[in-house]
Amino acid sequence: MTLHSAINWYNPNDGSTRFETTLDQQLLINEIIPEPEERVSISGKMKAYGLQYQHAGYNREFWALYNVIKESPVDQKIIRDLERELPLERQFEDN
Repeated sequence: MTLHSAINWYNPNDGSTRFETTLDQQLLINEIIPEPEERVSISGKMKAYGLQYQHAGYNREFWALYNVIKESPVDQKIIRDLERELPLERQFEDN
């Protein structure tokens, strides 16, 4: 599932546009269990609002096996920039 949103932020005083931005989100489902042995608990279900607000703990095992997105030179530069002070894995573990 792909969601493309155009968002305009307005000045509450005069209604003028402060800035415009876009948000691109993708949800990839890579395993469907048609007859699960157990139901997903209420705390394990996705919230009924934006993907960016889904709060779950960092799952080291999942991300070690997640290979759908391939790194590019741009990704490597971004990761180096983000890891200037602390490795990304530590940043995720702390949150």
